[in-house]
Amino acid sequence: MTSIINQQTQSNQLIANLNEMCKALFNSVDKNAFKYLDELAFLDESKFKTGIELELIGNNIYEGIIGIAISILMGIALYYIVNYFIRKIINEEIENPYTFIIKSIIAGFFIIYIKDIVLFVISVNNIITKEILNLTQTFFNQRVTFENILIKINETLYVQGEGFNVMSFDGIIKIYLVFGIINLIFEYSLRYVMIKIMFILSPIFVAFKTNRKTEYLYNNWVKGMFGLLFMQNIIAIILVISTRFITSPLIPINKIIYIGMIYALIKVNVFIKEIFGGVSIEVQTPIKNIIR
Repeated sequence: MTSIINQQTQSNQLIANLNEMCKALFNSVDKNAFKYLDELAFLDESKFKTGIELELIGNNIYEGIIGIAISILMGIALYYIVNYFIRKIINEEIENPYTFIIKSIIAGFFIIYIKDIVLFVISVNNIITKEILNLTQTFFNQRVTFENILIKINETLYVQGEGFNVMSFDGIIKIYLVFGIINLIFEYSLRYVMIKIMFILSPIFVAFKTNRKTEYLYNNWVKGMFGLLFMQNIIAIILVISTRFITSPLIPINKIIYIGMIYALIKVNVFIKEIFGGVSIEVQTPIKNIIR
């Protein structure tokens, strides 16, 4: 009998220790992760106007990535000239010279100004995102952010007067949500880095457009850039719709809605890639396997 009591006491102590460990982890995620998500998910042009990016791209045809892109364009033109005479000798068809010259002139123009065009697109895309998020401010007097959603989640899972229990249904939901948020941080960080890299290399991809054998690289860049930028609008729509489903923190179904929201946010990139193509930012981590 004493042995059973001791085992029960040890089991209770183990659960209590596990609860404390989970609470410490959850508090850390609550305090830090959500504010980073707002910064990583919703990008504006100011994040791409730092001195490093603009210096790497360059300001004229002799500097930075623009200079490299102009060199590539000249190399493609030289390749076309050589290929043109070879095709003429062996009597094979080749792209019309006038068409190639026009394409090269247009490409040269866009190589120089592509960074301004991309920054403008990022700015417009961010305005659209803000308008989507402001829908709740306009109609429901409440702005949607990841930090505001954290408050709603905690109101739903932590009923006043009850302690956190990792072995309860609410505890399991909270674990899933925390792991989901950590996974979102990894994926949104990768998205942020990928957009920066594609922004810096944009003049080179424009140069590839002039040659039929390399223009697929330009097309993939356009689809990838569009998909990664448009992704934040889908994220905003998911947040707005999910928060409007929450009518009261005491209704149990609301807990399930948060699980659906996190899962939908994780699958946004897959959804965009299925429709438009582009770049995958799925991060294969042990956390990702847990929340599948």
